[in-house]
Amino acid sequence: MKCYVITNYSVDQNKLDEYLEYTKKATEITTKFGGRLLVASQENQVVEGHPENIIAVIEFDSKEQAQMWYTSEEYTAIKDLRTKVTIAGWLIFSDEFKL
Repeated sequence: MKCYVITNYSVDQNKLDEYLEYTKKATEITTKFGGRLLVASQENQVVEGHPENIIAVIEFDSKEQAQMWYTSEEYTAIKDLRTKVTIAGWLIFSDEFKL
C-alpha cells in the first residue's frame, strides 16, 4: 500500500540559501529511496484554516519504504538543517486510502 509523506512548514526568510541547500539534498535522497515528489508549493490557495506557507507531498510504494528514507543515514544527516531553517510545521506519514 502506498504511503504519503505530507509536510507543511514555513521557512525563515533570513535562511533561504540554507533552505535551498536542504531541498537540493533532500530531493536527491528522496529519489534514491524511491520517493516521488507529487506536490511542492509555496503558492497555495487557502480555503480553510491557517496552514504554513509551504506544502509538500511525497509518494512512496510503502510505509516501510518511507520509514527507511526518513531514518536513513543520508536523510538523518540533513534533518538538523531542515529544522534550523524552518519556523513552524509538521510532517506525517499517511497510508493510501482505498475503498
